[in-house]
Amino acid sequence: MLSLRQEELLKRLMQAEQELTSEEIARVIGVTSRTIRTDMKALKVILEEHGAALHIKRGAGYTLSVEDYGAFRTFLKTSLRERNEKKEPSIPNQPEDRVAYLLKRLLLSEDYIKLEGLAEELFVSESTVKNDLKAVRHLFSLHGLSISHRPKYGLRLTGDEMKLRYCMAEHVFQQEHANAALLPEETYQLIQDIVRSRTKATGLHLSEIGLSNLVTHIAIACKRIEEKKLVKMPEAELKEIQVQPVFQVAQQMAEDIRRVLAIDFPLSEMAYIAIHLMGAKMMAYGEAGHTLFHLLDEDHFRFTHQLLAYVEEHMSLDIQFDKELIVGLSLHLRSAIHRFRYDMNIRNPYLPDIKRHYPIAFEAGVYMGRWLKEKEGVEIPEDEIGYLALHIGAAIERTKSQHVKKTCLIVCATGVASSQLLLHKLTAAFNGRLEIAGTASVGELPSYDLRSIDFIISTIPLQNTLPVPVIDVHTILSDDDIVRLKRFVQNSQDTGVLRYVSPALTFFQQDLQSREEVLQFFVNVLKEQHRIPEEFEQLLLEREQVSPTSFGHLVAIPHPIKPATDDTFCAICTLKKPVLWGENRVQVVCLLSIQKTYQKELQSLYQFLVRLTERKEVVEQLIKAASFEELTAALQVLEHPNEKTWHPFPHL
Repeated sequence: MLSLRQEELLKRLMQAEQELTSEEIARVIGVTSRTIRTDMKALKVILEEHGAALHIKRGAGYTLSVEDYGAFRTFLKTSLRERNEKKEPSIPNQPEDRVAYLLKRLLLSEDYIKLEGLAEELFVSESTVKNDLKAVRHLFSLHGLSISHRPKYGLRLTGDEMKLRYCMAEHVFQQEHANAALLPEETYQLIQDIVRSRTKATGLHLSEIGLSNLVTHIAIACKRIEEKKLVKMPEAELKEIQVQPVFQVAQQMAEDIRRVLAIDFPLSEMAYIAIHLMGAKMMAYGEAGHTLFHLLDEDHFRFTHQLLAYVEEHMSLDIQFDKELIVGLSLHLRSAIHRFRYDMNIRNPYLPDIKRHYPIAFEAGVYMGRWLKEKEGVEIPEDEIGYLALHIGAAIERTKSQHVKKTCLIVCATGVASSQLLLHKLTAAFNGRLEIAGTASVGELPSYDLRSIDFIISTIPLQNTLPVPVIDVHTILSDDDIVRLKRFVQNSQDTGVLRYVSPALTFFQQDLQSREEVLQFFVNVLKEQHRIPEEFEQLLLEREQVSPTSFGHLVAIPHPIKPATDDTFCAICTLKKPVLWGENRVQVVCLLSIQKTYQKELQSLYQFLVRLTERKEVVEQLIKAASFEELTAALQVLEHPNEKTWHPFPHL
């Protein structure tokens, strides 16, 4: 089969109306003309065997002629079919795309890979690959993995097998589960059927995302076992897992896989499945909406009460006695603690949208992460904080809800947090005209009695054979959803930020090069004005460490991880050029500080500033502003929110 670069060269030759020089092709593709000449020699030999000829005219360039159209056509079809079957990606041309390519390449390769081979695959120089590998090494280091180099052999990924699998789950499966490089789709489906059947038979109610994560890790385990790459586990830890109730379920799954796929799971690999079962994201509601109290004990509830008391102390949300929140959060933490213990990753596809559209809930999640770090001694990743925020967001929405009378069923992919969030958002929006019969996962729908249901509201596409109408919505309702549901009413009481902005705290077109420089600039100015305590800088950095406060559209809203000043203020700084802030570029920075004695102010002010991220035209005006008057004029429009603001959200 042709290499990616040879395929590209052939396409250009076929499309060319005149001779192509090696210099012209090299300039377009981004390699040296010497590399092009080497590739052309190899391509000439291949084409001669398949009914075509490559002509080289000194001083003029390359032309292609076809002598046997039948043979050449067959060659093209075969070559392209092989490419498609392998599902090889197109050639990445941006640094971040090349980094993603190199990550997957190293994760899926069992052999050493030579640097020059990677350069050829990517159509770039070896020095470019070396530069890209710096970012790749950093990302692998976050997972406790490293890239080893052996002279004459090349590069290879090394590290603990379990950590390697977690990394593979995150970077190979970050979009869709079906990946031919790992396992065929049919095999994946068989594993999914086994897992779904066994969990249901044993009364484990997995959310759709919990199920997907579990199946992904078992699929990875199947591949690695076949490659003789096994998880190693200390004897004491193995014995501890074997006495867990879920270990028996793991054994049954392993036996099913052995029978269907002829893959033998040793004891350590059964324990690996059990670990993921313990850490799987479960639903708080079983069939017919019954709460799964039996999975929880007094310690779980006590733990959750302590956590919510801590959040209440710092944020005054008035939700700490919400029964649904306590049950849902207790069940979530039950599995999350296992994930923290084993450094397991669980992806949150909603993270950017949760941060942007439910900022207060996310801040509450940050406080939870802080408390859990103190109590459990573990770092809580952003994805987990996002899931905690969903539970909080649902509780906040419940405080806005009214008692209602109507009939619909909510079907959601991610379990209780997101489904309850949607449920209460709808309840508030319909304002007395809706009764929620309950929530269900896709797997529970066939056994659900729909006779009393008028319609279904679903965040995932459902089969058309259902006896009731289905309305597709996003998990976090967009304006389009609201229009289609024709009932949405939004009562925004957000307080504006303008009264906390002053000329002394406004800075225009600053020449700063990084997030760190921007924060240091603010700290220096605020110290000069005697506005902040000594620990303010540390509290800012601590908040950024948990999760970058950039929200997209060139805006960042840094703030201390807890209220720390005697008064409330908002300092604003625009930059000459954007700086990298986490994964986002930022050119408008709004530093928000809430007075220690009035935390509730955070909610309205923070939501006001987040609204800024949804108005590109306002951001552009702020960047161009050269005076305090121009800045306040641009912010003025945010005092009255636009009810037609679109909140994009990935449809599951």
